[in-house]
Amino acid sequence: MKRTSFWHKFLNFELLRAPEGEGAPGGDNPPADPPATPPADPPAGDPPATPPADPPAAPDLSFIGDDYRTDGQPDVARFGEHYQELLAEQARRQEQLAEVPEDGVYDYTVPEDFDLGVELPDGVEIQAIDPNDEAMAPLFSQLGTFLKENNLPKSAGGQVMGLLKKYEATKLHGLIQQQDAEWQTLGANDAAREARVATVQRALDAKLPADQAAALKKLTYGAAPLKALEALLNPRTFKPAQPSQPGADLQGTFGSSRLAAINARG
Repeated sequence: MKRTSFWHKFLNFELLRAPEGEGAPGGDNPPADPPATPPADPPAGDPPATPPADPPAAPDLSFIGDDYRTDGQPDVARFGEHYQELLAEQARRQEQLAEVPEDGVYDYTVPEDFDLGVELPDGVEIQAIDPNDEAMAPLFSQLGTFLKENNLPKSAGGQVMGLLKKYEATKLHGLIQQQDAEWQTLGANDAAREARVATVQRALDAKLPADQAAALKKLTYGAAPLKALEALLNPRTFKPAQPSQPGADLQGTFGSSRLAAINARG
């Protein structure tokens, strides 16, 4: 058998001996795993991934009233139209507020195109109240205060005066219609009716001073006044009251009843 030198044995021993804390090759303790490689950084410029967003919540339409709901569900289209109308009205009101006179002085001129609503005979006009009349100054002062407190534009004064004229025109129109109907009862045609008026006017001129006759002539164009003047001017048409015969009320009464009737005369 070949002999092994000392140094050869020593070197073999050092190669087989494992360092402290490490398993020797072929021993019971396997070598430790190498450290894990860290994940690579994302490429420069790419944003980090974000989680998906939650779906938006349904809008709260509980403020929509029942008038704009169908089968309990809000009718967004109809409500939208209503909302646009409100915006338009608000804009109109803002424009109107800008026309409210700060001093409360209004223009009371009736617009030329104001419609009175009725047709009056030619030559008949309704006179508007004069705002410059000193006697009417308190009224127009109160009216101006009322218009300003209600935020009405300066032109509202003319509209108010127009309505007053319309009121007077409506009254006059009704009176004219009534007089026309009564006028028809005075004769079969205009010629006959006018003849009756002329007869009464001549009688007035003959019996009265000019000023008194002129005052009564104004009444001859109404059927009832004309008939009254005809009766006064023609005594033959009068039917005087028949006086009662003395004692007629005592007929058929006797004793205490007759005495009571006499005492009742006074």
